[in-house]
Amino acid sequence: MPEPRLAGIRDRLRRTPLYGELGLELVELGEGAATVALRVEGRHCNLDGALHGGLYALAADTAMGCAARTLQAEHSANKTLEIAVSFYEGAVPGDRVVARARVTRRSGRLTWAEAAVVVEAGEGQRPIGSARTLNYEVTPRAG
Repeated sequence: MPEPRLAGIRDRLRRTPLYGELGLELVELGEGAATVALRVEGRHCNLDGALHGGLYALAADTAMGCAARTLQAEHSANKTLEIAVSFYEGAVPGDRVVARARVTRRSGRLTWAEAAVVVEAGEGQRPIGSARTLNYEVTPRAG
């Protein structure tokens, strides 16, 4: 995959205010694969003091969307049609949550992807969730 294409995807993510506000970071991007990370803070937590499930889903969806985008036309838009998220364990403030995604299938304008969500701790990692998605590539309208 050409580096300018990857740089364009990174730049789009950097310019999206939501990701900056939450501290979501794109740490790895390659053909059909992407990794995003989030250092959990108190503001990310639910009433029980654990990472809110919506942020698990956001991290996984972002990683899977970026992975899909690497295989799509340069000026197309990527839309999530369906997402399924499984939660195994919680994450707490101070944890580094990482979502690693890869494309599993592509057919026409459809792209399927899956993500593993883990907490990285020292040299190890602890699985805390997984997700899968179906994305649709929307090509820009002429004019």
